Amino acid sequence: MAEEADATAELQVAIRKLLITQKEEFADAGPKAVLAALQRNDEKWAGVSAPKCKRALQAVRGEIAKREADALARRKTKWDCPGGHGLARFMTPHASFCCDVCRCYVQQGAGMWGCRECDWDVCEQRCRPKDTQGLDDLQATLTSLEKRVEIARQMPVVEEKTALALLESEVHLLEKALDGADLTVLVSRSLDLISEEDARQRRKTLLRLTEELLEAIEARFRVLRETKEDGAEPSA
Repeated sequence: MAEEADATAELQVAIRKLLITQKEEFADAGPKAVLAALQRNDEKWAGVSAPKCKRALQAVRGEIAKREADALARRKTKWDCPGGHGLARFMTPHASFCCDVCRCYVQQGAGMWGCRECDWDVCEQRCRPKDTQGLDDLQATLTSLEKRVEIARQMPVVEEKTALALLESEVHLLEKALDGADLTVLVSRSLDLISEEDARQRRKTLLRLTEELLEAIEARFRVLRETKEDGAEPSA
């Protein structure tokens, strides 16, 4: 019984991976087409019957449909913005930010989650603790930090230095969050169907990009220090 359950679970994992990696080709494919694709990729599926594949395919598609419904339900809540862009964690630069969920204003330097495209902000103190981050949240935070670093480069020198110092501390916080992230938690909170190995690789990529951003910030600081010494304007 246990072996049968393990075999079924393994089959569902293979089907899930096929539907994710070749989404367009197998979006509406039937069990025979899915089984044929699995058998082409790995001969170990040669003994699987069409009815068994059909049941596994139905289970996987049911799981996918539930995740899609859950993603829609998250919109305009503490978990996501109205447009479904994902929320990025940031530290408030002033005390005029108001949480769109509990309608409370937060202090300067407080943690918040936000989407600038939708102008949607959620406070960390009352509504969404920082330890609730999933891979999509971590990716959104990194993307937001990268954009803010580019914006800082257009500021006057003094303002840019201040902005970069604050951004550097936020990038270190993101790096710490990635280092301490539990893979099983990342899988469970992912909006997509992923395995622990997928989560491990995505976390590894995010850590590398975070390190590259820290290096870019440090390189910019060197440029600003050098230009201050020779009196020239810093290059963009």
